Amino acid sequence: MISFGGIETEIDDSEILFVVGCLVTQRAQAECFRLIEKYRNEKTIIAAGCAGSKNSETTVAKLPPNNLEMLPSLVGFDGKTLKMISNFSGHTRAMVAIQYGCSNYCSYCIVPTLRGKPRNRELSEIVHEVEKLAENGHPEVVLCGTEIGHFNEMTKLLSKLSKTDIKRIRLSSFNPRHLTPELVSEILKFPKVAPHLHLPIQSGSNNILKKMRRGYTSKHFMSLVISAKKTNPDVGITTDIIIGFPGESEDDFNETLNIMEKARFSKCHVFPFSPRPNTDAFNMKPVHSETVTNRAKKARDLANTLALKALCDNIGSRVSVLVEKDSGGFTGSYNRVRINGEVAQGELVVCKIIGIEGNILIGEKV
Repeated sequence: MISFGGIETEIDDSEILFVVGCLVTQRAQAECFRLIEKYRNEKTIIAAGCAGSKNSETTVAKLPPNNLEMLPSLVGFDGKTLKMISNFSGHTRAMVAIQYGCSNYCSYCIVPTLRGKPRNRELSEIVHEVEKLAENGHPEVVLCGTEIGHFNEMTKLLSKLSKTDIKRIRLSSFNPRHLTPELVSEILKFPKVAPHLHLPIQSGSNNILKKMRRGYTSKHFMSLVISAKKTNPDVGITTDIIIGFPGESEDDFNETLNIMEKARFSKCHVFPFSPRPNTDAFNMKPVHSETVTNRAKKARDLANTLALKALCDNIGSRVSVLVEKDSGGFTGSYNRVRINGEVAQGELVVCKIIGIEGNILIGEKV
């Protein structure tokens, strides 16, 4: 939009409002639709992301995922969109899409319906985009997609990106079914790759994982964690967990708690099961809502304990922090750090961790 002469502004001052909506849970969908309804009569609204899919229930103008060429006609501009993003205004970290779509068809997920079949971007196109982002002052890129595990040239891509001027390469979420212990080790051996893996386990119970159609077992998941920590002891492992999937027994839930402790996750996103229409799980017998609420609280309490322990393990260590703003940033393992003293945005700073305040590490520049 900016390349067409548009000006980025606050919502209240805008004429055109893009709502990039996630529909993965009922709550996310409700928040997206609520925003659309709030401004429907005041502005030109364009639903994008999953909300812009032809299969979404939004009734405003839609910009389907990966159909940016439709944008000029939607807003009444004359021109063509660019395939490449060269600047993320005001941000140190830049997002780089490497693939689109998903064919996992987990029994609870509508994303394949909204995003379509997996398609990978050309490797040379990705490399060129990262080179331009580095040239324009972005020291870190996040390789993302609907399901980056479908990208079948990952190590080749990381090898090429490591030769660019980018300072840090971060990977978004991997479905564990697409990884092997060997591939995990290979990925984490690239010096520019941030030592952080987001591996959504969803459940520690093989019974529930099978019902979810996740495509792996808890044993396989732990083999990935063990390989990651053997390759780099400082690696941060974060995860997503669904509580109260239909048929989840007390034993199934306890297996989830057990694997949380075994994996020693540095952060867990805990979600109660969200039934989505047009999925197999939608018609399964639900777990009682009070049981789900109690289990979710117990899982979150454990997640908070594990997160605090992971932070405490950093005290006294030296870490590299990529400064974003307000004299702070993130370590490679995705811990937030506030740095005492003056540092510049975009600088990669070596710090000694001297303490913790809340969920933030305190560091001193070495």
